[in-house]
Amino acid sequence: MILNKPTIHLDVYEIHGTDKLNVWKIFEKHHYLSATLNTSAVCFVAVWEGVLVAFSANLVMPGRIPPLYEGDCRKKYRESRLVVLPDYQGLGIGTSFSECVGEIFLRRNYRYFSRTAHLKMGVHREESTCWRATSTNQVSREKAQKCSKNEAWHNYKLDTKRICFSHEYLGKNKWSIN
Repeated sequence: MILNKPTIHLDVYEIHGTDKLNVWKIFEKHHYLSATLNTSAVCFVAVWEGVLVAFSANLVMPGRIPPLYEGDCRKKYRESRLVVLPDYQGLGIGTSFSECVGEIFLRRNYRYFSRTAHLKMGVHREESTCWRATSTNQVSREKAQKCSKNEAWHNYKLDTKRICFSHEYLGKNKWSIN
């Protein structure tokens, strides 16, 4: 007997102020890097059939990133935390939720980026026309190490051996840039 994945309809809400910190407490122990949450993060939750299933925190992305086209000077955001509760993992909620958040940022006229070490999510983005690989996609992070290998960086040690997928979300309209 082959079981198909259920059809999942997620309701996505932006949360603010103390609500985001309170909700983060439900998800923090499931994030692999750090339980801290930047207070300036723009946060969203995904709810499935009345149950809180996922959390996304997003930060302004500093630095210069090449424009997609001449005159493109939009502000950039990056996904900083994406957590799907363990009972709901493997159903495609993380990828769908991340793309929904990406759509929200695009509609607000921002560019949206994400970096993940999660293999399935990275492969999904590699194969999707909604995402475009950045110049740091699947590149060793050894050069990104800004401190000695013994020093902590943002409450965790940077794993320079882990290859990450790095993409920009282009949107559901599936246009591409060469």
